[in-house]
Amino acid sequence: RYFLLEDFLNTDINATYLANMQGDFDNIRNAGFKVIVRFSYSDQQGSGSQQATKAQILRHITQLTPLLNTNQDVIFSHQAGFIGTWGEWYYTNSDEFGTAGIISNTQWTNRKEILDAMLAATPVGISLQVRYAGIKTRLYGSSQLNPQTAYQNTANARIGFYNDAFLNNWGDQGTYSVNSE
Repeated sequence: RYFLLEDFLNTDINATYLANMQGDFDNIRNAGFKVIVRFSYSDQQGSGSQQATKAQILRHITQLTPLLNTNQDVIFSHQAGFIGTWGEWYYTNSDEFGTAGIISNTQWTNRKEILDAMLAATPVGISLQVRYAGIKTRLYGSSQLNPQTAYQNTANARIGFYNDAFLNNWGDQGTYSVNSE
């Protein structure tokens, strides 16, 4: 379930929108489904804001924490949105987060702060997913999971990735950051 927060770039999420989100979760529960959730501020590339400021995103994550906890029974996974168009962490026009693969150490630190806040806000039984495998290794290292570490409450164990380019006609769209030559 993709939640577009474009009306809340500079404000808290209002009570009506939060209630409507709860209504969506109730409908999902009543239908007997589970859902993958993602939050973003923009579904279009361009010169408009692609996300809120880091401080506002962190505030929104705090607002969403009770919703994630209340509905953990129907949430399969929580995708690391919030940054960039579609919440993919790629197309941004933000000095705080970098853009299109050009990301400074400070901007990586800002991104990690968002992901750490998401880990804290999301119930332990729900995994997080990032759009590109390299995000996880950049922010949390490349230690491989083993039977002793795979089901722990650690960032390495809780974060995976989702492949939006699966079966794409144009390749992996940067999912794996491998040289195509």
